[in-house]
Amino acid sequence: MALVSTSTCPHCGHPAELSFRSPDRNRRTSAEAFDYHRCSACALIFVAEDIEDLSAYYPAEYHVLPSESEMRRIAGHERWRMDFVLPWVQGGRLVEIGPGWGVFALLARDAGFAVTGIEMDDRCCDHLRDVLGVEAIHTDEPERALAEGPPASVVAMWHVIEHVRRPFELVAVAAERLEPGGVLVVATPNPGALGFRLLGSRWPHVDAPRHQYLIPARALTEAAAAHGLERVALDSDDPGSRGWNTFGWTHALRPGHVGDAGRVPELAGAVVARLVRPLESQAGRGAAYTAVFRKPLS
Repeated sequence: MALVSTSTCPHCGHPAELSFRSPDRNRRTSAEAFDYHRCSACALIFVAEDIEDLSAYYPAEYHVLPSESEMRRIAGHERWRMDFVLPWVQGGRLVEIGPGWGVFALLARDAGFAVTGIEMDDRCCDHLRDVLGVEAIHTDEPERALAEGPPASVVAMWHVIEHVRRPFELVAVAAERLEPGGVLVVATPNPGALGFRLLGSRWPHVDAPRHQYLIPARALTEAAAAHGLERVALDSDDPGSRGWNTFGWTHALRPGHVGDAGRVPELAGAVVARLVRPLESQAGRGAAYTAVFRKPLS
């Protein structure tokens, strides 16, 4: 891609400048480098140029489809996700944007929610319907599918908002479609992370170009508040973030792409993660954060 040195922030409209360039280090689908700009006001980091066909950067092995028994084994380690939902909402319609093969959809279904998945991968949609028995909508325009559906008690995005073309529009639509008292749950890579500060463009969670945005928690909170949502939880040291901490150090040390880290980088990454754990456990320093936004009852 041609170098683009300045642009306008898609969130707040202030000037943004080139922060770094990054190739696809994680999947190596392309040799090109991608320009990431940083807003001078809200600190949003984003790919400066529009990528017409993002699907070209998602190889076939991006989603591996497990059996329901395998999913249940994995879900046993992911039950903490429901801790971001159940304190606020205990039932109703739950819409997950980008469920992939559906481990959270399984947890939500088992908790009694009526689950709808909005997913761009057609194989994952078939898996959601055939294996989990949940509704699946196949589209690469999640904001449109969400807007056209019935109201929801919960809208959840687990490491999805950084992938979509129009994340702040998606937040706006989610706020509009939530029932009073409903919640929006968002987990995403944290540009305030210690790993990003130390590794810069080589931080695995940059994941160029699939991660179109690195969204500061403050910017996401401002976007949600602009549409009437109150932030009721924010955690950068939840079990998911701690797992992504280790992933980041492991894959920063790897010789190849994310699928072939190897035993030595895996062990070295685990050692580094343990050493920096006291720093990454501090507020706002984990590799990812999970935020919950609630729509007022009236």
